[in-house]
Parts: sequence; C-alpha cells; structure tokens
Amino acid sequence: MRKKRIEKYILKQIRELDNILVDVKASRNSKAIHQFRLIIKKLNAIFRFIGHLNSEFEGKKKVKFIYQIYKYLGGIRDFQIQLRNLENYSDIHRCYFPEFYTFIKRESEKVVKDFDNLIDSEKKIKPKKIIKHFQFTLVQFTDSQLRTFIAEFTERSIDTVHEMLQAIENEENIHEIRRIIKDVLYIIQFSKFDSNYTIGTTGIKSSHLNEFGILLGDWHDLVVLRDSLFKFNVEQEFFLLESNTDYQQLLDNILEDMEKLLYAFRQQFTNVYKQNSEIC
Repeated sequence: MRKKRIEKYILKQIRELDNILVDVKASRNSKAIHQFRLIIKKLNAIFRFIGHLNSEFEGKKKVKFIYQIYKYLGGIRDFQIQLRNLENYSDIHRCYFPEFYTFIKRESEKVVKDFDNLIDSEKKIKPKKIIKHFQFTLVQFTDSQLRTFIAEFTERSIDTVHEMLQAIENEENIHEIRRIIKDVLYIIQFSKFDSNYTIGTTGIKSSHLNEFGILLGDWHDLVVLRDSLFKFNVEQEFFLLESNTDYQQLLDNILEDMEKLLYAFRQQFTNVYKQNSEIC
C-alpha cells in the first residue's frame, strides 16, 4: 500500500466526478447517478479510514459541495428505486397504486428542483486542494504502517458488525452495519486484494462482503419505500392503511420482504464469521 497510490486514486476519483456530473446534469439517468454516488461512497470509506488515523483530518469539510450533490442525488436515486419496486409489487400481485405512484413522482420533483438550484451555482470541485489535505495526513506514516493499519481497521470493523448483530436489533443498527460493510469492501478493493482475501481471523472474504451488500442494499430500498408509504398515508389522513385492503397488503408484502432479507443476511454472516473458531 503506497501513499502515492492513495493520492493518485483519490485524485482520479474526484476528477471522474466532474465528468459524471456532466451526464447527471444533462439526463439524470439512474446509471450516472449510481456512478457518482458510488465514487462518493468509496471516497467516504477512505475519509473514515484516514480520520481513524488522524482525528484532526476533516475530509468531508474539504468536499462540502460534493456532499451536497451526493445528498440530493441520493434522494433522486431513492425515488427512482421506489418507483421500480412499486411497479414490481404491482406486477407480481396484479394490484396497482396510481395515487401512491403519483405521490412518489411529486416528491421526486421537489428534490430535482433543489438539485437543479445547487448545480446551477458557481461552485466547483477542486481536486488539488483536496489532495493537499490528504498528503498532510499521509506523510506521517510509512507504507508498511498503512498496510498494517488497513488490516487492523478492516478486521476490527467486521468484529464490530458481529457485536452489533448480537445486540437488540433495530433499524439504526442495521443501517450502520450496512455502512461498515461497504466501507470495508471499498477499502479492500482499493487495496488491490482479490476476492479470496480473508479479513484477519474473521473468516469473512471480500466476496462475502459483496453478497452482504446486495442483501442489505435491497433491504434499505424497501425501508425507503415503506417510509414513503407511511408518509403518503399521513397525507391521506390515515385513510388508506386503515381501510384499503390493497394498500394494507402492499405494506404487509414490503415488511415481509424486509424480514426475509435481514434473515438471509444474518444467516450468511453467521455461517461464515469465525466458522473455525470456538467463538462461533
């Protein structure tokens, strides 16, 4: 793990953001939005890792404009996924929800308008200024130290996931587990480890992290759809979920699928985590 690789990687990712932002501005297609947010997530993982090495590191403050874009694109992306999932439920159960669909579209338009106002501003992404901030932190460590820190950080993160799963389950914990798993995955990918790389003594491989990420990502998307349905129900003065059996069934289906995804994740993680250890 060479410091120069980190610097080049970060610089490349930030410059790529500018290119992708052109596509996002022009079309707001889901692929471009996904690419933009994926780069931010990868940078976020590195920010948190470096912040762990140096408590004075303030990565996010140096890219505040990028995170503003990320926030709005997250909203747009969530609405796109909501519409897709709602259409899937409608097709599977042969029951359609035009009022809810219209509600999601209307909410999406509000976010798009705010996003348009943001990107029409004169603010710019400044890669060199950001890199200098990273260099100030990285110069304090040798390449060997960074390799050791990455190994320790990733193993400790997976152990934290295990501990959180043993605690009383709540959605806040699951969201945090999802973030940790993505961070570890991006750091391992960045470090050029292959899919068979095992994280310390955890028994978890990077290929497992991909599988976990898909399950928790699908779960997250259904949480967002469920919350939108609750918000829509309030707008309807609690009429739909109280008296409309179609909407009641839609909610039941969402909650059931959320539970299935969480169960699958728990089973997969438990089956792999320290499987050769007495801790299991």
